[in-house]
Amino acid sequence: MAPCFCLLIGKYIMGENMGEEVKKNESWDARWLTIPEFADAVPLNLFHKEQVQPSVEDIKTAEFQNVHVFVRGHFTLERAQKIFCKVTADDHYKAYLDGAFMGEGPAAAYHTKYYYNVLELGTFAAGEHVLALHLYYQGLVNRVWNSGDLRFAFAAELWDEKGKEIPVSFCFLKTDCYEGETVGYETQFLENFDSRKYPYGWKNTGFDADGWEKPVPAVWADYTLTKQPTEPERC
Repeated sequence: MAPCFCLLIGKYIMGENMGEEVKKNESWDARWLTIPEFADAVPLNLFHKEQVQPSVEDIKTAEFQNVHVFVRGHFTLERAQKIFCKVTADDHYKAYLDGAFMGEGPAAAYHTKYYYNVLELGTFAAGEHVLALHLYYQGLVNRVWNSGDLRFAFAAELWDEKGKEIPVSFCFLKTDCYEGETVGYETQFLENFDSRKYPYGWKNTGFDADGWEKPVPAVWADYTLTKQPTEPERC
């Protein structure tokens, strides 16, 4: 997605024990995932001359705007170890590990040079763990950013300190607990939050995710990924 909400978090890892593939590779051949509504999307070219608007009127529907999705990535550690994460998304995400906030982002970028980060998650005990992502797709096209190009997807991979990938099983819930009208010349949505619809505990282990769906491959994903040169938000 163009300078807009893009999903990405992380921190550059300089640890001596980190796997060489994770530490050195600038590019990333990510496995992009999305939800079924965007599985067959054809990304829109939003570049245009000043007075010539792209044809996006036909996609201005509630289904493709102001989309909030909760993702749970379940994984198991056989022993206590330090773990790292490569992560990115389009438009935006917030990341959590076992309920603890890890960061959010990414910096705005076009799909031709899209950012990801490497996040040092810390050392965790053997057992079950959950990488949780709150994904957001705004779907608007304006002078602030070009979100509404139908690119909505995420990618995340976990690695141990020796550079070995840790298998992760993802599931998601498209939530309707966030609603609101557009404001500010259609540059943002008001956030009306209905706490009655919020699945409390979804970021933690032990949560019952029965009925959550499996994400599908984003076969249209045309991103060229590179490490973000600045730190993500980790307040």
